Amino acid sequence: MELLRNLDFSDGFELHHVEKRVTNRPVAIFNLKNTAKAYPAWQLAQWCCKHNLADATERVTQNGAYVIGDASKCVTVDVEQGTISLELNTSEEYTVSRVEGEGWPHILIEQIFEKKVSVMNAKKIELEIELSIDKVTCRQKEPVEHYHTAQFSWIFALADRSGGTGDGDFIWFGCPVYDFRFPLPGEFRAKDGGKPENTGKYIYFIDSRHYLSEPVAIGKRVRLKIDVTQHMKEAIRDAKAKGYLPESRAEDIVLENNNLGWEVTGTFDVGLTFYRLSVDVQ
Repeated sequence: MELLRNLDFSDGFELHHVEKRVTNRPVAIFNLKNTAKAYPAWQLAQWCCKHNLADATERVTQNGAYVIGDASKCVTVDVEQGTISLELNTSEEYTVSRVEGEGWPHILIEQIFEKKVSVMNAKKIELEIELSIDKVTCRQKEPVEHYHTAQFSWIFALADRSGGTGDGDFIWFGCPVYDFRFPLPGEFRAKDGGKPENTGKYIYFIDSRHYLSEPVAIGKRVRLKIDVTQHMKEAIRDAKAKGYLPESRAEDIVLENNNLGWEVTGTFDVGLTFYRLSVDVQ
């Protein structure tokens, strides 16, 4: 059973505000020059950006792709090919290098799953992604510290939707794919923090060596199949053992939503393209 909807992005996007603490409701709808035939299943997130895509205008390229861009970001959707490219140039966002504790620019695509599937009861949860990292250029004038990077992970919220006392509680589960600092990004387990609008929820990222045999090279198109069945189940068990999800039963945790794209904590100009995405559950 495929959980993702509108895989060619033809219904466009809801656009999130740059500041989640102001509103989490959509501030604009990009309907691909009025060609969308249904309300968007996808959202575009631009957290902590100085420039706002809500002020942008859509245009169509000669090959029929739809482009939305502002001074620092560009989103290109090719419905015929079913592809989307995300570009974020933080050289247009940071005037000086980011310091620890400050927010950082994002450009993400997100989708809430309509079908709520129990993680613990699933026989198989398999992710498939085909992508290319199109550019990563460091533009930082000041020294690059350990917290300065450009990274891309596929992230899932695993949430309690039981209707009980723990309803709405969740943890983050992630599959890192690219991080400027590391050839192969490793596992990460910690409380969400590091910026003012953090969720305080548990983060459980697995080691990319489970699905990457070599680093993702710039400009190379790669296709990954990632069986996360046991990893997600272990993330729930680990979270509960550490005191997270205190009012929730493990069997009540479902696949709630997913997001993927760029988070850039240093001064980098970056771009990537997604050619195929799938979340298949059995």
